[in-house]
Amino acid sequence: MVTIPKEIQAGLSVVISGSFTDYPASSWSANLYLRGAASKLDVVGVADGDGFVFSLSAAQSGALADGLYSAVVRVDKAGDVYQPVTERLTVLPNVAIMDTYDPRTHNEKALAAIQATLANRAGSDQLKLSFNGRSLEKTPVVDLLKMESSYIKKVGAERRKKSGAGIFKVSKVRLP
Repeated sequence: MVTIPKEIQAGLSVVISGSFTDYPASSWSANLYLRGAASKLDVVGVADGDGFVFSLSAAQSGALADGLYSAVVRVDKAGDVYQPVTERLTVLPNVAIMDTYDPRTHNEKALAAIQATLANRAGSDQLKLSFNGRSLEKTPVVDLLKMESSYIKKVGAERRKKSGAGIFKVSKVRLP
């Protein structure tokens, strides 16, 4: 089976390979189609025994805008077309061509913003301000603390998932 990676890095070479028992390369052709909101790429599969190899050069992956893509493999034989693979793939930005890059996830950025707001709120006790007929309301500290707790859990879950750990935290305790 052709396995599409969950993410690739723009600007790096990528090789995706595999086979289909129902669609051997000896009698079928295959193409990989990547479709995103801002760019696309078509890659012709090269036969490798009864399997296929889809190779993206560094220049090809570098031309992809970062973001979420639909990745499909279509096989064709004499006008019969099937789509045995449909996946989602994230293209990470090409950091080699960037001046700066913030690798934090949305949840990590939100948590940092909430914590900065809480830190700056220490001496402020006004929740509503009015001037020139306009008003501005601040989020109450209690609500910010609830949001902070929620985002701490989300960030922890993301980090555990990325490290390969399970979604639950295991604590071992020795009883006397």
